[in-house]
Amino acid sequence: MAWLGASSSFGHACCWAGSEARLDGPAGRLGFGMSKAFTTLGLPETATSAEVKAKWRELVMVHHPDRGGNACDFNELRKAYKIAYTEASEPKACPQCLGSGKVKQSHGFSSIDLPCASCGGSGHA
Repeated sequence: MAWLGASSSFGHACCWAGSEARLDGPAGRLGFGMSKAFTTLGLPETATSAEVKAKWRELVMVHHPDRGGNACDFNELRKAYKIAYTEASEPKACPQCLGSGKVKQSHGFSSIDLPCASCGGSGHA
């Protein structure tokens, strides 16, 4: 059996996994997909990093093992927080230009690339 959390100090049986697939699987580094991480924290996928942090602090007060919470549940919340905070902190691609920062303007057979008016050419919303 492989231990999931090298940084974790919990020795409970639920913190162990039978395969290495959860560490580097297609769902993410820690076995969570983006939507599962946000769902675990009880947040929509559109949550900002400030909202993720606020929800984390609220959940820590309830589920921390030093406050009588379950260590395995706390471990799951900790992993979900790491992924959700990282995802919420990354800049989102502009929906108008799809992250390129340029929009094509066509006149007849010719076309030119102009800076996106929505994002100012940065490509981020």
